[in-house]
Amino acid sequence: MNASNDKRQVLSSLYLAALILSSFVFTSAFIHPFEPAKLYALRIMTLLLLLIVPGGKFGFGWQRLDIVFIAYLGWQILSIPFTGTWASGRTALETSVLIGLVYLVLRGGINKHLSFAHLSRLIVVAAFIQSAIAILQHLDFFPWTEGFFSGFESQATGTLGGANILGAFLGLSIPFVIHLLASRKSKSKLGWFLALVVIIVALILSKSRGAWLAACFGLVVMNWRHIRHVLATLVKKKVLLLFASIIVLVAICVSAKGIYELNPASANGRLFIWCVALDMIRDHWLLGVGHGSFDMQWLEYQGAHFASGFIATDPGRAVSLVSAHSQLLNNFAETGVIGLSLFLLLFTVAFRQLIKSTQHGKPEDIVLISALTILFVHGMVEDVLISIPVQLLLVIILAMPLRHPAEEQVKTNSQKVFSKWLYVVVIPLLLFASLSTHISIQGELLSKEGRELTGSNKWEAGIAKYVSALEYQPNNHELIFSLGAAYSMIGESTKAIELIEESKEGLLDKNQYIALGKAYLDLKDYEQALYNLNKVLYYYPGLISPHFWISRAYYEMGDLQNARNELQVILDAKIELVSPEIEMVKRDARRVLNQINSRSMIPRGEK
Repeated sequence: MNASNDKRQVLSSLYLAALILSSFVFTSAFIHPFEPAKLYALRIMTLLLLLIVPGGKFGFGWQRLDIVFIAYLGWQILSIPFTGTWASGRTALETSVLIGLVYLVLRGGINKHLSFAHLSRLIVVAAFIQSAIAILQHLDFFPWTEGFFSGFESQATGTLGGANILGAFLGLSIPFVIHLLASRKSKSKLGWFLALVVIIVALILSKSRGAWLAACFGLVVMNWRHIRHVLATLVKKKVLLLFASIIVLVAICVSAKGIYELNPASANGRLFIWCVALDMIRDHWLLGVGHGSFDMQWLEYQGAHFASGFIATDPGRAVSLVSAHSQLLNNFAETGVIGLSLFLLLFTVAFRQLIKSTQHGKPEDIVLISALTILFVHGMVEDVLISIPVQLLLVIILAMPLRHPAEEQVKTNSQKVFSKWLYVVVIPLLLFASLSTHISIQGELLSKEGRELTGSNKWEAGIAKYVSALEYQPNNHELIFSLGAAYSMIGESTKAIELIEESKEGLLDKNQYIALGKAYLDLKDYEQALYNLNKVLYYYPGLISPHFWISRAYYEMGDLQNARNELQVILDAKIELVSPEIEMVKRDARRVLNQINSRSMIPRGEK
C-alpha cells in the first residue's frame, strides 16, 4: 500500500510539474513571445511522462470519449494542409500532437496510479501558484513581468500570457478547491480555504468578466441539487416563486449591465471581433481557414469590413488578432463546421458520461461537470484553449471520467508490445527534443537581445544579433521581419524589402506594410510605397502615422495638394487616447505642412 501511495505521489508531482512548467518556464520579462517557450516545456514533459509511466501496466480500452477527442485533435491537424499553411500552423500542429500524447498518457496511467483527490490537488496547487503571482503583480511586487502589460486593463496576468487566460485557469480550479475543502480532514481545511480565498481574489483582480460569469454558472451547476430542492419548495408557493423569479431576473439584468459598464469599450470591441469573424466563417464554413491560421486571415477580413461601408464600430477599434476571442467562433473559423461539430460533440459526450456517473453513485463527478461548464461558458466569449496550460487542464478533466478500471477491457499482449516500443522510441525523441529546445531557446535569447539593441537605436549591433538568432531559428517569421525592419533603418532598403516579403509567409502585421512603405520611399519607388502605406490604412483606418509617410511620397512626386491633404487628416484627427507618439506625429505634421505652404523642402531623414 505504501509503495502504491509513493508511486501516486511521484506521478502526481510529475503531472503537476508539466502543468506548471508549461506556463512558468519563461515569464514575459525573460522572453517573448510566450508560446514557443511553453511549447518546449510541453514537448519535454510529454516525453518524460511517456518514459516514466510504467510500460508494462500502460494501456486502456477505447471508449467513446477517447475516440471523439482524438478525432477532434486529428481534424485540427488535417485542416492545416487542407486550408491553412505550414508556416503559420506549425506550432499549432505540434501542440495538437503533444496534447494528444498527454491525453493518452493520462488515460493509460490515471486508472492505476492517480486518484481523483491527487489530480484535484494538482490543479489547485497550480492555480494557487498562478494566483499568488497575479496578486504580487497587482501590487507591483513581481518584477519579472513588470511593465509588460502596462497597456492592459489588468496587471494580474500570472505567467499565462494574459488576464483572460488567467481567469480561465483559475475559474476551472474553483470546483476542485471547493471539493477538497468539503472532503478533506480538519487539518487540511485551513490550507484549502486559504487557497480558495487567494484564487478568488486573483480571479477578481484579473478583471476577466467572462471568467466571472463562467465561474458563477459552474457553481450553480455544482450546487444544482440544493437549488433544485429550493425551487421545488418555491413551486408549492406560487406567490413566493413569482417574487423570487422577479428578484433573480432583476439581479441578472443589473449584473449584466454592471459588467458591461465596467469596460464598455472592451465589450463593444468583442462584438466587433465576432462580427468580422462571422465574415470569415461565411467564406470558409465547411473546412475553415486552417488550424492556427486565423491571424493570417484576420487583417484582410478586418479591412474588407471597414471598406464595405457597414461599420459596426469606429475605425479606431481595429486590432491585430490571433484568435476570434470565442472558442466556438475560433473553432468554426479555423476548422469549419466539421471542427465545430467535433468540439460540441466532445462536450456532449463528456457531459452525458459524467451525468450518468453521478446517477450510479459517483457524486465527485459533479465537480467535473461544473469545471466543464465553466470552460464551455467562458469559451463562448473567449478563446480559452489558446493557452497550453488551459489545454492541459481540459485534458486532465476529460481523462478523469474514464478512470474507473472496471469499465475498461485492456489487452495484456498489446500492452507488452507497446511497452517495448515505448522506450525504443521515447528515449531518442527525448534527447532530440532536449537538443532542439536548447537550440531554439538560444535563438530566442539572441532575438531578445536584438530587440533591446534596436530599441536603443543600435541598429548594426541589433542586426548582428538577429542574424545569429536566424542560425538557430531559420523559420521564425517574426524574427525575419525584425531583421528586415532593422535593415530598412540603416538604408539597406533592397535587403529589407526581400526579408519583409519573406516574413509574410507566416506573419501578417501592419508594421510589415509600414516598413515596406518606408523602404520603397528610400528607393524612390513611390507607387509601391503608396500601395503599402495605403494597405495599412485599409487594415487600420484610424491610424494617423501612415498619412505622414504618404504625404512625403506625394510631396516627392510633386503632388503638393495631396501632400497637404494627408497632413491635414493628421491634424484634424480626433484621438480619444492621446499618447506621446501621437502628439509627436501631430507636431511633425503641423511643421511639415508649414514647410510645404512656404515651399520648403522636406529633409530626407525627416520623421
